Amino acid sequence: MNLIETYNGILNENNYLALATSVEGEANVRVVNYYENPAVPGILYIRTKNDKQKVVEFTANPVVAFATIIKSKYEYIRVQNAVIERCMEPLSEEIKLAFTKREPNFSEKNEGTVFFAIHFQSVSVTINPTSPALTVKF
Repeated sequence: MNLIETYNGILNENNYLALATSVEGEANVRVVNYYENPAVPGILYIRTKNDKQKVVEFTANPVVAFATIIKSKYEYIRVQNAVIERCMEPLSEEIKLAFTKREPNFSEKNEGTVFFAIHFQSVSVTINPTSPALTVKF
């Protein structure tokens, strides 16, 4: 399996990532679910409620970092210096279906739900604890 396939496999096997923000020297990490489109590498989508603190933090400083949460194998991806932006256009049915599949309680009818896209140009892929991480550039 090549590195891109490994990257896509890790994203497909995990449902959550730890998303880090930083505003005025205050760091914050939370767990969010996400959607990735393998045909468009370098972008992940998250959803949240409009009244959450993270939305305030994204607005104050759109630079974020994240790591997938290890599920069954010691494999994860990590991204630094990504940029997050609110999705202003309606999301495709494919993306909405993917969120519903991963999170059965998800419903776009939930009042205040907003979507964000995390954009990044490279990702660190770790496939075991004793080898150095490998970098994928998009």
